[in-house]
Amino acid sequence: MVEKFRTRFNLSPEQTQRLGSVLDETQREFSQLHLAVKPRFEEIRQRMRLGIRQILNEEQKREYDVMIRDATTSKQIVSQGELQHTAAEYDHDRIQSCPKHQQEGRGGDSET
Repeated sequence: MVEKFRTRFNLSPEQTQRLGSVLDETQREFSQLHLAVKPRFEEIRQRMRLGIRQILNEEQKREYDVMIRDATTSKQIVSQGELQHTAAEYDHDRIQSCPKHQQEGRGGDSET
């Protein structure tokens, strides 16, 4: 992202550094916000799951439990990968080599 801004707006080295700082701070703020609201999301999710379980018969509940376990495992794997993406991911070299961003079409050469 920094590289895209740098080239598109012909940023000076100082502007590039300052942009990186703004993006780093924004990433920290988003992370803090996520941590602050996560307990409420979990509360709502648990209430939803209890409601769904009340609808299902015993066999369906067992399958639902498997589905939840599979989804939770997949989410943990993704979350662990996301934890590795810190504010430093805005560094041009890391964006270029980051498979997550390349898959999402957010590598250094794509449009924002």
